[in-house]
Amino acid sequence: MKVFELMEQLSKMPAGAEIEFSTAMTVNEFLKGDQSEGDNNEVLYEVRTGVCEADAASEKRVFIYGN
Repeated sequence: MKVFELMEQLSKMPAGAEIEFSTAMTVNEFLKGDQSEGDNNEVLYEVRTGVCEADAASEKRVFIYGN
């Protein structure tokens, strides 16, 4: 999704709503993501995916879905 496409979808959502991001993936897909070392030598995983849709769940919450 291009920035202008996301902005167009978000312009239709309630202005004061909080935004949540959601995507679904398998454990193997998750583990293939970027890894880095965090505090106390813990391994951190980064989830990076494209955005495919924005949807107003209510006046207080907007969901953005990954693909």
